[in-house]
Amino acid sequence: MLNKTFTSLLFIALFSTSAYSLEKQNNHTNKFSKELSEKYDIFLKDKLKLNKVGFNLTPKLENDKITFSPPDYTERETFFSLYLDVKTNTINGKVLDKSSLEIIEPFIKKHFKNSTVNIETFPFKNIDKDYAISNKPITDLYVKPIDLAGENLATQTRLGTPLKILDLSPDKKFVKVISEDDKYIAWINRKDILEKDQNEFENWKNSRNYMIKNDINKPVKIFSGTILKGLDNGKNISLTLPDDKIVIVNKSDTLNIADLSKNKDKVVMNAKNRLDLGLNKKTNYLWGGSVNENIDCSGFNQSIFRLEGIMLPRDADQQQSFTKPVAVSLDKINELKAGDLLFFSGNRNYATHTGIYIGDYKFIHSSPKGQYRGIKINSLKGGGEYDKYLQKIYFGGGRI
Repeated sequence: MLNKTFTSLLFIALFSTSAYSLEKQNNHTNKFSKELSEKYDIFLKDKLKLNKVGFNLTPKLENDKITFSPPDYTERETFFSLYLDVKTNTINGKVLDKSSLEIIEPFIKKHFKNSTVNIETFPFKNIDKDYAISNKPITDLYVKPIDLAGENLATQTRLGTPLKILDLSPDKKFVKVISEDDKYIAWINRKDILEKDQNEFENWKNSRNYMIKNDINKPVKIFSGTILKGLDNGKNISLTLPDDKIVIVNKSDTLNIADLSKNKDKVVMNAKNRLDLGLNKKTNYLWGGSVNENIDCSGFNQSIFRLEGIMLPRDADQQQSFTKPVAVSLDKINELKAGDLLFFSGNRNYATHTGIYIGDYKFIHSSPKGQYRGIKINSLKGGGEYDKYLQKIYFGGGRI
């Protein structure tokens, strides 16, 4: 009887101690997650020049490992991996740069004082070559590392885009990259890139000085908005491709990067030029499309502003967060100016559609709905059934 009582008391004591330790650990991880989330969210907003990011860590315990996970949608904006190995009391992880690490370290010291810290910054140890250049006229990038479009198509990139390699897929056929042009993060097939060392990458990145103004079909296909290394030969421009081949193009089809005006009047003109393709039914709405005539709404905005040297973020909600709010409701649409962005939302939480205001209550956008799929004009006043639907889900304007 005495032995049974002693065993029961010992079990209760051990259980209570274990429960107390677990509660204490949970308290540490929850406070750490909350405080770091708030600080890191402010850091990202400042770094990315966005009004809203929504970075919020969720701690999860699995097999002696507490993982601090941000929301999935922030994976397009930042590379963040962090976990606590409970057995070894080690904080492990990967972040993009030293400025990111400097945000994290004080919170680790505060909440996990005796922990060993092992957090890498780019370039990462498990990657053979840390840099790449896209090597096709147009290349698909994916949400997940598989050759599947649809909703898995995150965005597209043009020939010669400099990329930093952040991760390898388990089968090593894909790499996760961040584009040096718009800072978007997604997966790309390794067969579509040239992997480079740092010197080759920096030389290419810093030598790009000509943007293609009009699509070029010969001697090779090059889409408008592509930025390459060029040499002025008078009437022609000699362009160097990522594989070092030289092609000669008409000077009138190019723009010197130094001459880009960032003029919003020209943005409207460029948008109207693309409208002709839509009216002739030569465009099509493509989820994730951002380069040619098959394009989605935010990809259309991005491609048009790019031609004037204005690099917008990739997605509609990012573009709204990047701009200064204007005409927040339809009764204030007289505040709009040509070249402002317009946003629409079916869920009323974040922008799900966008276009470019061209004046007289009209805007150009790429849409899967309306009179046809692709690039078209719709109205913020009157109009048909689709116009009225868009007016109903209007979500405000944004000014660069």
